[in-house]
Amino acid sequence: MVKVVLNSTILFDEDLHCLSQVNDGNNFIILGATTSRCLALFIAHQGEVLCKKNLLHDGWGKFGTVVSEGSLWQMISQLRKAFEHFNLDGGLIITMPRVGYKLSTALVIEPEEKLRQVITLPAATELLTLHSLAPVARLPARWLTVWLPLLLLNLLLLALIYRNQSGPVPLPAMQSGWHFSHQAQDTAIYVQNPDSSAHDINQRVITLMPDGTPAKYVYINHSAEQTLKSYFLCRREIKEQDNGCITSIMVGDSSG
Repeated sequence: MVKVVLNSTILFDEDLHCLSQVNDGNNFIILGATTSRCLALFIAHQGEVLCKKNLLHDGWGKFGTVVSEGSLWQMISQLRKAFEHFNLDGGLIITMPRVGYKLSTALVIEPEEKLRQVITLPAATELLTLHSLAPVARLPARWLTVWLPLLLLNLLLLALIYRNQSGPVPLPAMQSGWHFSHQAQDTAIYVQNPDSSAHDINQRVITLMPDGTPAKYVYINHSAEQTLKSYFLCRREIKEQDNGCITSIMVGDSSG
């Protein structure tokens, strides 16, 4: 069955008896089976004069329907209006007085496959340009060696807290491993490594939860990197089951 593109903008699908906009599937017109058959006939014989007798036979007669030339004229009128709906000239279907009709050779007709190739397969030079302009992003080695293990450690600790849904999980190492550092307004700051540089880092920890409310408790994990810290922001003490904790990472002077 015929499936072609007209003037690079209109798709004709004979199976669906339909004309549709190439870049807008919601803009379509249903032609009906007879009109669709006649358009397919015009396309197959573009530039040739199709006599009225042949059109009446191929459109209706061989399917057991006998109609007058009035039905043929209505079909031609419908096709012209459909073309005009998609901003094609209805005069592309040319009347040959007392003989029949023909489809103008000014109408560009291409197989649908060609349009699909143009859309989906850019030229090799274009692919090369796109590759050179947009190289594949790679994670810095620092992410793989420091940040990623630290983030995974945080997630593991949180998983341990929530694994027992019937009650709080005993975490002696976690409960005893943090030391109270200071009180920042309504937020209690705890650290695992209260060394000489901890106070400076603690002062730069962002204590706001994602919804903008301050965390009640902040637990800062130990790290050999003094400018890289991971920590928990909690609404309640971390030893409680429903503690509302989230994990965060601070690099340099900010957190993420």
